[in-house]
Amino acid sequence: MKNIVKFNGFGNDNDYLYFSLEDLIKLEKITGKTVIEIWDNSNNGKFGLTMIAQGLLIGLADCRKGLTESEVLRELAKAAENGTSIVQFITPIFRALTESGIFGGKKPAPRAVKEPQESGSVVPMSGQNQ
Repeated sequence: MKNIVKFNGFGNDNDYLYFSLEDLIKLEKITGKTVIEIWDNSNNGKFGLTMIAQGLLIGLADCRKGLTESEVLRELAKAAENGTSIVQFITPIFRALTESGIFGGKKPAPRAVKEPQESGSVVPMSGQNQ
């Protein structure tokens, strides 16, 4: 099963981002950075337009066969003209990197937080099963 991330940054409801292992290797070759460096750069605010364009070009390739770098750049320019923030592109790229499984196959389950009652016993928060 492909772990895709819906992407509507260019206004197409059929777009999604997907990174296979081969895609990640291609991304590393094109950017000259490892996937870990790419991830770290996003957390350090060092994620620029080149990385966004390359991430979109590779990530969209599964749903948009034959997509070119020129087309990605044209769509990025159009989005910028319409006031779209680059953050709207960064977040789905990194969700797709995470969904690729490269950082581990199992995703941690959300922790159940319990609140004590006045009597000192513990009950589940509202909306959670016991």
